[in-house]
Amino acid sequence: MKFLAIGALVSSMAASAMAHATVMALHVNGASKGNQGLRSPPNNNPVKDVNSGDMYCNANGNNAVGTWLPVRGGDSLTFQWGHNSLNDDIIASSHKGPIQVYITKSGSNSWVKIDQRGNSPGSWATDVLIGNQGKHYVILPDLSAGRYLVRAEWITLHESDTSYASNPARGAQIYIGCAQVEFSSGSVSLPSGVSFPGAYSFASVTFNLYGGGTFPYPGPSVWSGARGAGYGTGPGNSGGNTGGNTGGQTTVRTTTTTRQGQTTTTTRQSGGGSGAALYGQCGGRGWTGPTTCAQGTCRANGEWYSQCLP
Repeated sequence: MKFLAIGALVSSMAASAMAHATVMALHVNGASKGNQGLRSPPNNNPVKDVNSGDMYCNANGNNAVGTWLPVRGGDSLTFQWGHNSLNDDIIASSHKGPIQVYITKSGSNSWVKIDQRGNSPGSWATDVLIGNQGKHYVILPDLSAGRYLVRAEWITLHESDTSYASNPARGAQIYIGCAQVEFSSGSVSLPSGVSFPGAYSFASVTFNLYGGGTFPYPGPSVWSGARGAGYGTGPGNSGGNTGGNTGGQTTVRTTTTTRQGQTTTTTRQSGGGSGAALYGQCGGRGWTGPTTCAQGTCRANGEWYSQCLP
């Protein structure tokens, strides 16, 4: 019986590790940079202690790597997640939760939020990332010259009904990846931000996933100077023509409905055209890509994001 118990424990630990994820590649304006500029942790384990120094940029996250990716305002920076390799099964589908992205000047611990998405049933970031090869992106603000860190985090909630402080075997699992970027010019300065650790409490990431409802994003609100974001590989610099229909005749029908104070806008496309793919982004503040769907219906999920859903 002892051997059976040990075997079950080992099997459970292995299954848990198989479900984990980490950022494995970066893309700038749609071009893959591999792991250049990426502060990679030693494994794909999550951070669970919100008071740990690993909240900054994951384990070993204070150690810079040799490359700083050259960028400018309007460039897209894409994070690509996987659990063992690129384009694998990314993460267990049971690990529902949102993603958030922050930015700070190199050497600082004052993080400003530039994206948050996927915090409710029907639009969990986990589901959309799995359908988009683990990719999501931000459009970079026109920041003043210098080096910056861009921090992506994925909070999974399948064990977050009990806090890590109460039971270290449970608690929210926070996956973190940091990209090193260098702006050559720009005119925008970051406002004061939050620190990691320090921005989150255990209570702020405690949530019963199975009780339904929307998970309140921890941390500050998205900075008003954020330029936009989405799932999938980011477009080219938003100063150019980055999307839209490129031929054929397209008919678009848009309907807006209001239920219990919540407004939802849906867009349907028929005929030719090159709308966004199923589960792709089709709108939102700052979005410059396609605004119709090649498959499905474009549904707004707040101000920042609309997605093609079946």
